[in-house]
Amino acid sequence: LNVASSGTYIVSFRVANPFNGDTINLKQGDATLASVDVPLTGGWQNWVTVETTANLTAGTSTYRLEYSGGGGHLFNVNWFEISDVTNETVEPDPVITDPVITDPVVTDPVVTDPVVTDPVDTPTDPIDGNVTQRIEAEHFTAQSGIKIEPTADVGGGENIGFINSDDSSDYVLNVASSGTYIVSFRVANPLNGDTITLKQGDATLASVDVPLTGGWQNWITVETTANLTAGTSTYRLEYSGGGGHLFNVNWFEISAVDTVSELTTQTPIDSAATPSITRVEAEQFAAQSGIQSEVTADVDGGENIGFINSGDSSDYIINLTNSGTYSVSFRVASLLFGGTITLTQDNVVLASVDVPVTGGWQNWVTVETTANLTSGSATYRLEYSGSGGHLFNVNWFELSAIDS
Repeated sequence: LNVASSGTYIVSFRVANPFNGDTINLKQGDATLASVDVPLTGGWQNWVTVETTANLTAGTSTYRLEYSGGGGHLFNVNWFEISDVTNETVEPDPVITDPVITDPVVTDPVVTDPVVTDPVDTPTDPIDGNVTQRIEAEHFTAQSGIKIEPTADVGGGENIGFINSDDSSDYVLNVASSGTYIVSFRVANPLNGDTITLKQGDATLASVDVPLTGGWQNWITVETTANLTAGTSTYRLEYSGGGGHLFNVNWFEISAVDTVSELTTQTPIDSAATPSITRVEAEQFAAQSGIQSEVTADVDGGENIGFINSGDSSDYIINLTNSGTYSVSFRVASLLFGGTITLTQDNVVLASVDVPVTGGWQNWVTVETTANLTSGSATYRLEYSGSGGHLFNVNWFELSAIDS
């Protein structure tokens, strides 16, 4: 910058910040001339102007803006202005010629429609054990703190968003018969690991963690179970988690436990055929520990398993025609951590394969290894290991005999 005369100047910054309270420092060499806090603005593109003062020296010099704060991306900056107390602007000279690197923008929900505060449609058909009932999240009878926006999820419509910890939404549901029900939530979450709690009065019926999905409109389905009592009652969804906006909810579904698909034994693998390949859908497990199924965006659709933490596992009954060496391929996706899949039989490790980070929960790649398998029907276990949070998703795995 070329400062015409020494003196005290006003320095203004145009900033946007969805999450953290952060700081911009103006420096000349090693000297700090001024600093200003960047407040929460509610979104990456919700802009405000903040200002401070600095004593600048006449002449041409290089000034540095240093950015500090918590983890992850902090904030965006559009421009800054320098003016003296009489508002005469200091012209920058020379012009900065280095290329501008755009910050990856996590799109924050933008409200384009008025917030719905009046009671909206509630389910008219009773929830029973024979059907799955979907309740749109924006069809609440009462709410605290949330807003409605258009959704980019399959089927369109609207979702609720701008959810902070301790916000809630109420729904009137008519349950035909008492029993255990599966409660599924369609959610999107770019940043925090948070929780939805289902309550009836003061009683907590169920809770489910909302994992990171990679974006405000990157949708997945999570589920839990709840014991519901026959009759019409008001149920509350309570939202909790860390600072800032937590996640979005598009809808939730309630269905009887027996509507969940169970494993069907896979087609026997014939290692003598060329080629001999059998695909096993990951969600068609005989038993599991810690995992959940969700709709997949992978080729051919269907479901994948996810919400996998280190120490989780899933079992599959497979009937092999011939003993031999098999290629074992896994269809996987991992947003953040990756990890390892280990194939075991009766606590004997047959093979393992690393799962790489693919850049998204629905960015699918195929990894493979080999295993020596014995003919006959047996239960095979996939054991999942890694570090930090949810590790990866698995859509399917394939066994194919290696031609000798």
